[in-house]
Amino acid sequence: MKLWLPILILAAAALVGGAAYVGARSVETAGDTLPTPVTVAVTRGDVRQTVTAPGLLEDTKEVLLGFDVSGRVAEISVRPGQTVRAGQVVARLEAQPLAEKLAEAQLALTQAETQLSRDLAQAQLDLKIAEAELAQEKAQLPPISAAEAALTAAQTELATLQAGPDEAEVAIAAADLRQAENDLQQAQWAYDQVSYRGDIAMLPEAAALEAATLTYESRLASYRLAVKAAGPAEMANAQAKVRQAQTDYDQALVEQGTQGQQIIILEARREQTRLTIAALEAGVDPVLAQAVTQAAADLAAATLTAPFDGVVLEVQVKPGELAAGGAGALLLADTSQLEAALKVIEEDLPLVQVGQPAEVYFDAVPDEAVPGRVARIVPQRLSGEDRPLYTVYLTLDRLPPQLVAGMTADAAIIIADRANVLRLPRALVQAGRDNQAVVEVWTGREMTRREVAVGLRGDVYVEIVAGLAEGLAVVGQ
Repeated sequence: MKLWLPILILAAAALVGGAAYVGARSVETAGDTLPTPVTVAVTRGDVRQTVTAPGLLEDTKEVLLGFDVSGRVAEISVRPGQTVRAGQVVARLEAQPLAEKLAEAQLALTQAETQLSRDLAQAQLDLKIAEAELAQEKAQLPPISAAEAALTAAQTELATLQAGPDEAEVAIAAADLRQAENDLQQAQWAYDQVSYRGDIAMLPEAAALEAATLTYESRLASYRLAVKAAGPAEMANAQAKVRQAQTDYDQALVEQGTQGQQIIILEARREQTRLTIAALEAGVDPVLAQAVTQAAADLAAATLTAPFDGVVLEVQVKPGELAAGGAGALLLADTSQLEAALKVIEEDLPLVQVGQPAEVYFDAVPDEAVPGRVARIVPQRLSGEDRPLYTVYLTLDRLPPQLVAGMTADAAIIIADRANVLRLPRALVQAGRDNQAVVEVWTGREMTRREVAVGLRGDVYVEIVAGLAEGLAVVGQ
């Protein structure tokens, strides 16, 4: 460990002791003159408060490499202490068993894809056949609407005959007949008025008489039909028509029901074929493709490469050994990425904060102070220590090439720093909690008491804020 801080304190004590020696000599030589006390001059300089702690260098980029798949080690191409580059092959497993598994997985996938293509083509053909059969069956479906209309007409005719003459129709037919009879009489009278003429047939009265006669005969026939009741033969004929129409309708229903069942069967077959096509179009079992992907990844994982530039620290397997997947094989570290892990005592930990600067010393490089900075503070007491200690990590601004992980480090974390201020050795100023202190100043002839204000209390010096000037001689205690 570096002893620079104790040395500074001893230097300050030597300074005070030297002044005492000079004062003693003055007393010896002065004879009866007033003795000169031991004094220390107020100087201007830096005052620094630090927390010192020992520690070790640690790798920040270290990884235990291992194979992701199990197998027998075929080759270890590096040794401990060897420098490697990112991507460089460091070890290999026997590849043949993994290559065979990949070939088997690929063959199974290819066979499944071939069978899938065949099944899909057959299912598409089955769908076309099912759709054609369904269309043909629907085309042969007997029309029931004609039979239903014929039955309705026969039933209406029979009902009309059974109901007999309709009074309203009889009344209308009688009124029409009377009107036709009046029109005929008028036409006959008009005709009689010109019947003596030789061209009677060419006169409009003749045409009007003929039209009135035809209308009368038609209205007379309608009246007779309206008042006429259906006879037994006519009634029997109407009933026979109804029975035949009902038979034809029932037969159409039976035929339609039979073909309807066949249509339902054909529709179900078509939908089942569509579902089969949809399932086939989804592709082969994804487990087969996943097996190929995994087998390819396992084969690639049989080759172990360095993830970054670094130095091999350990080799934990040998050629011919069985390596378990996920187990460590080689320990690799980037030796250019180091940090200092310090052990800080409990009393000093509250003074330490992330970001504070530090100076780090190493036994391996005794003449060089490496600047750093507090990076992390672990708020957990270290186990196995005799007294309360806590870990504080420092990042280093630069790294001498001689340093490696595991080397000892001694650091001074700079808690506070004042530059170019008035100062006195800390041993001469006993300040209270109010940062006030009383010192004695030697004027050359007498000692006077001075009240001073103290600022930063450093490791070696104390900052004098007020009460003293540079160069004044303060009596040592």
